[in-house]
Amino acid sequence: MSKPIICVGDALDHGGSVVSGTPFTDLDGRAMARVGDHAVCGRHGPTSIVSGDSTLIVDGQAVARHGDKAACGAMLISSQAHAFVDEDTKSGTSGRGVHTSMLPEAAGASASTRFSRTFMICNSASGRPLPWTPYRVTLADGRVIEGTTDEEGLTREVTAAMALNAIIEVFA
Repeated sequence: MSKPIICVGDALDHGGSVVSGTPFTDLDGRAMARVGDHAVCGRHGPTSIVSGDSTLIVDGQAVARHGDKAACGAMLISSQAHAFVDEDTKSGTSGRGVHTSMLPEAAGASASTRFSRTFMICNSASGRPLPWTPYRVTLADGRVIEGTTDEEGLTREVTAAMALNAIIEVFA
């Protein structure tokens, strides 16, 4: 089942919203929220995000998804519908899939700017990066990039002329 990624401005089911996220990675100009980022709950006041997907690390922290929780118990509610964390894989591999969009490297980038992204592949139980792990990135334009993560668990850089959705499969 795919879960949309949470961004700054997304709601909590107790009222209120997510108020902080990564300063380096955004979706349509809205910072992505991660475990440890802040929210203001309509019932409990200031709180922080306490659950996320440890298999998708964004700027050092696990990304928050629709249905994840804040410390006060409030559930996060995503308002965007084009970047997801997928808990199923369609090819029967032992890994999990991630649906995401490649984002421009700099905010305010012009239309001619190339989009690029490297992904950190992490162990779903420990959250630790997986070095030397085979993976496949399938882009919405049909390109398939296969490789092995480096010593830090990073894929090689994936680039495109425009933002594209990507599915990442890990073969452990």
